[in-house]
Amino acid sequence: MNSFHGDCPLQVRAKPTIDSGEAQSVTIYNRLDHTNKLALKNVGHSQLVSGPRAVISRSPSEAESAFYTAFRNGDHIGMMAVWATNSALVCVHPMGPRLESWDQISASWEKILASDSQRLFEIRLKASWEETDISVRIVDELISVPTRGLQFAPVIATNVYRYSNNGWHMVAHHASVDATRYRDIRDEEPAHTHH
Repeated sequence: MNSFHGDCPLQVRAKPTIDSGEAQSVTIYNRLDHTNKLALKNVGHSQLVSGPRAVISRSPSEAESAFYTAFRNGDHIGMMAVWATNSALVCVHPMGPRLESWDQISASWEKILASDSQRLFEIRLKASWEETDISVRIVDELISVPTRGLQFAPVIATNVYRYSNNGWHMVAHHASVDATRYRDIRDEEPAHTHH
């Protein structure tokens, strides 16, 4: 299977949908479950992937939906269940260092997801390439925290998913501020990087 999709809006839900309309914002309230956060620290990645919270995604878009659902919900365990454990990994948050181990990536997401504020997301799929066992998806991320009056700088993210016997899992996430659009909005209100 070899495919390319370009500049189509993606509304991220439990099951993703791609339509020809405008990308829609979805309001999700964070649900912090301190028991789950402690469980992640105590269990570790090898048991997490085989446990009841393991994410088995049947497609790259399903894995991406699980990734952004966990991000919106502040779900650290759900986030790390999306990541592969038997592959080389890389994660770069905007203006952050390159993280290459599961433990480093987990610690970074734990900090990012610690906020209990409401997050509003707009995710727009810009392009995707898919082969038999690898998928690259380029998305625009527009994230705000209305309760705090925050509108984060627009972000371009490259998400890479790899297929293995237990489904599609993330192996790379690289996010950076979209400088061209940041210049357009920075006079309107202050922007902040979000992850």
